[in-house]
Amino acid sequence: NLVLINSDSCIIYRNLFAFGGLSGIFIKNSDNQIIHNNFVFQNGMLNPVFDGINIGFSNGSNVISNNIIKNNAANGIDLEQSIENNQIQFNTISSNGYLLSEKSGIRLFGENNLIKKNIINANTGSGILVVSNSTNNVITENSIFNNGAFPDSFNNISHAIGIDLITPSENQAIGLSPFYTLNDLNDFDIGAN
Repeated sequence: NLVLINSDSCIIYRNLFAFGGLSGIFIKNSDNQIIHNNFVFQNGMLNPVFDGINIGFSNGSNVISNNIIKNNAANGIDLEQSIENNQIQFNTISSNGYLLSEKSGIRLFGENNLIKKNIINANTGSGILVVSNSTNNVITENSIFNNGAFPDSFNNISHAIGIDLITPSENQAIGLSPFYTLNDLNDFDIGAN
């Protein structure tokens, strides 16, 4: 599988990343990546925290588009500690999170990100998990269904929801049951809600 560290402005196009022990695509401290038209399937077989695609500690401006991201041990896509301006669009993200530690289709960090026109379904956790310090994101025109309704490899069903807005006191990896956050009155605080 692919590991990029301190490598900016790469194009990852028309590849199969499958059956890896770690993340299918792991990118750290790298910006301006284009990840397009790849099949990322059943990765993280050696450790339950490895995702289909993990972009960690990036300043941003990454584009993840037209990929099929399926059956990975942890999140389908994880923008772990990434800062801003990432675009995730036109992907199919399904059946991820079959091990215990991270279960979402997308785990969203940072601000000013765009999640648009994706199909996000059958992940064992939330379709999209928005961590507590992630703000000013646009999540629009996605088809998000049947997330949190299927058992993980230990036969646990999370009952998570389509989009989970995490508060600072909740588990930033998987959320906290009952997986909903009441709307803030006048919204004077910080956080995903």
